[in-house]
Amino acid sequence: MIWNPFQQKIESVLGIDLGTSSVKLVEISHSGGEKKLINYGEFIGGAVDGVVQTSTLKIPDSQIASIIQEIIGATKITTRDVVVAIPVFSSFSTMIEFPTVSPTELEQAVIYQARQYIPIPLVEVKIDWLPIDFLSNTKTTKVLVIAVPNDVINKYYRLLEAVKLNLVALELETFSVARALINENLAPTIILDMGGHSTDICISEKGIVAVHHNSSLSGSELSKVISRGMGVSLSRAEELKIQKGLAGDAQIADLLIPLINTVLADVQKIVQDYKRQGGSEPTSLILTGGSSRLTGLGDYIQKILNIKTVTGDSFAHLSYPSVLKDVTQDIGPSFSVAIGLALRSIL
Repeated sequence: MIWNPFQQKIESVLGIDLGTSSVKLVEISHSGGEKKLINYGEFIGGAVDGVVQTSTLKIPDSQIASIIQEIIGATKITTRDVVVAIPVFSSFSTMIEFPTVSPTELEQAVIYQARQYIPIPLVEVKIDWLPIDFLSNTKTTKVLVIAVPNDVINKYYRLLEAVKLNLVALELETFSVARALINENLAPTIILDMGGHSTDICISEKGIVAVHHNSSLSGSELSKVISRGMGVSLSRAEELKIQKGLAGDAQIADLLIPLINTVLADVQKIVQDYKRQGGSEPTSLILTGGSSRLTGLGDYIQKILNIKTVTGDSFAHLSYPSVLKDVTQDIGPSFSVAIGLALRSIL
């Protein structure tokens, strides 16, 4: 959701994805009818300028500003205008049904009803809401309500001010991911965004992300299971996870599948709840996030859920030098949030 309704579109913008174990920056411009990748950078466990190394360690907040400065210095990014993602686990969201009323009455009703769903005082949060027309009818209106604590929002403003960047907007990361991966596909689609410390599940239909859910499944937990089960170091477990995954080694697959099945059970429940709300049956599932790059994962999900499953290509709608093709295919699942953020604000 957006907390800057008067934002102006700009020619070049920087999307910043502040993950729990990584920081990713993408600079995109729009000129000559093309959306162009200008620059990108990533920090993971000491890696800068797109060099990817693995770390399950959480980055302290006190270090994030210096990391952003380090990436900008290494990549020579010049854009000052920035859009930043808010993690799903830092927000509260719910779908509320109201009798169909005027926009003014609806606004009043949303504020009143939100008190029942948000576990902290409303004065301590920013609230945004979106009527979901395709789930509504002439008698009732369903509204997606999202609240973000003021402390979270103020943290981002202070952080970007410290590195002399202009924060033009904040957005929930699931909206950014959907923008980067789905584009103009209006069919109901599941997005499974598997990160280092959690997994986001959302359903997008008709260009709107109507469902959000955060699961505890994480890439770091998968690595820990392999490490414990096979008696190897965490760094070696991370290598085995990516290289072998669910298809290259039966022992590793046996260790990982119970955890994968847990999140797939969450997906099935979310889909059923969504259909009860009036949503349509999803026709595909898009895998994204740095921890989604498991050999055989897409095939396994497709088999278990009986749904077309693909790995998202977050660079697909950008123009960039052909020499970067192999690189973008490798890092694409990790950069969907940052790319979606930048795409939100360019002309």
